[in-house]
Amino acid sequence: MIFGFVIAFVQQIAGESGDSVYRIFLHGFSSIAQSLLLGIVTGFILDLVLKNLKSKEERMTGGLALLLLCSQAATFLGLSSLLAGMAVGFVLVNRAERDVRLFRALNNFEPPIYVLFFTLAGTHLDIMALGSAGVLGLIYFLARISGKVVGVALGTKIASAPREIGRYLGFGLVPQAGVAIGLIFLIAADPALSEYSTIITPIVLAGVFLSELMGPVAARFAVQQVGEAHGLDEGNGNGANKEKDAADEKHLRSPQGVEITPWTWKKLSPQIPSNGVVAFGGSHVVTAAGLARFATIFAHHQRCLPMAIRVVAPGNEQQTELFSRELKEVTSMGYPLVTEVIPDTSVAGGIVAAVEYNDAKMVVLGAPLYGVVDDYQNILESVASHVFCPVVLVRFFGQLHTERILVPLVSLDDLREVYPIIVALNGIGEHEIELLYLFYSEEADSVLAKKEEELTEWLAEQQQEVDVEINVVATDARLQTIQETAESFDLVVMGASRKNALKKFFFGSLADTVVKKVQKNMLIVYMPDTGDER
Repeated sequence: MIFGFVIAFVQQIAGESGDSVYRIFLHGFSSIAQSLLLGIVTGFILDLVLKNLKSKEERMTGGLALLLLCSQAATFLGLSSLLAGMAVGFVLVNRAERDVRLFRALNNFEPPIYVLFFTLAGTHLDIMALGSAGVLGLIYFLARISGKVVGVALGTKIASAPREIGRYLGFGLVPQAGVAIGLIFLIAADPALSEYSTIITPIVLAGVFLSELMGPVAARFAVQQVGEAHGLDEGNGNGANKEKDAADEKHLRSPQGVEITPWTWKKLSPQIPSNGVVAFGGSHVVTAAGLARFATIFAHHQRCLPMAIRVVAPGNEQQTELFSRELKEVTSMGYPLVTEVIPDTSVAGGIVAAVEYNDAKMVVLGAPLYGVVDDYQNILESVASHVFCPVVLVRFFGQLHTERILVPLVSLDDLREVYPIIVALNGIGEHEIELLYLFYSEEADSVLAKKEEELTEWLAEQQQEVDVEINVVATDARLQTIQETAESFDLVVMGASRKNALKKFFFGSLADTVVKKVQKNMLIVYMPDTGDER
């Protein structure tokens, strides 16, 4: 408001109207009053309109339109769009209903608007003018800080406030940016004051530049000195916790962190004669037992035998104890182990050859551990694209448990693909299994209920029933929902289609992203191509 009076005063002087001081201030008061009145009226209209708008999109569109209309009306009438906008916010916040959903809807616009705001400010910054205004800018910066420090100290004494506030609050007021730049734009847009803006702009921008350099440090110093830095300490703690979490994640994905617990379920009885084999290839000695365990579970379900594949360089086929860990694990589960040593220079080619020769019903591969470098992605894609059976990728994380299983789904086809895996896991003993059915947040409740009913009916039609819990969720962020839900589970099972590199680049893969982001043991099932792409 003081800025409004000063602008009115300067406009009268610049215009050389010869009006008295009384008329000058009367004009300034009138301009301020009209600006506030325009904002108040717009605020009441907004409050009335928002009550009749139901969706977030309607509130955002209607609210933004009225706010822009208020701003342009103020500009057209020669009033302050800044004061009018502040009055709108004042009315909405101070109404008894206090409906601030509009502000929440418009919060999405803040980052790009800030970028545009400061970009426009930069276009008004002439380096040559900044050099000439450097001393004045420094004086302005120091005078502003001095005024705040002295003013706070004086106000503290008058109000009998705590001594610490008088000492340090002024330093907390050092930051300056948005309002100051906005006022510069108002001056530059006024034809009567445009010639002065070439002097004022570099001075104020120089002060803003220095304030943005010194402001955060000064504000932090002030908050810490008065003993109110709890939020900052917590922020530092969060940073430290993030570093610790990252270190823990690396450890739990490393050879030292992965732990394959001993088999505690009942021993399984193999089918003789067998119906074929389930092949698996180890990526590291630490995970060999874990891959053998999953391969044996899947083999038991399909009435097959587990077959360990080891691809070695030609001439090294006679190595002993190649399968000692796998044999120990499979034997503890009650099964015999079939082994196959393939001399080949290509790991993927050797695995594909063994799978085709033995007519394997499934292939189980292990993702690499942290700190272990191999060409697993190319191996996985090559094997998955050349075999005609399901390929299961196992990603180990920490201690291996399977008692609580989460199955994220985005369609019923996902469940069709992973259901045999769920049945196989549940076949060794009762598990707690949850189907997390994900939909867009805009889906109506009736659609969600219908989808849940379809899923329930499909499960009831299956010959091998599994007791599962269905959780239908409408979400804006699939990955975040999976991450949050997976916290209370031991194992995540997902299906993934076999996309080529080009389709994966453009459309992405939810399963691949989950493997990278979710900190749980995981099974990713790659089914043979059926024309369905995810």
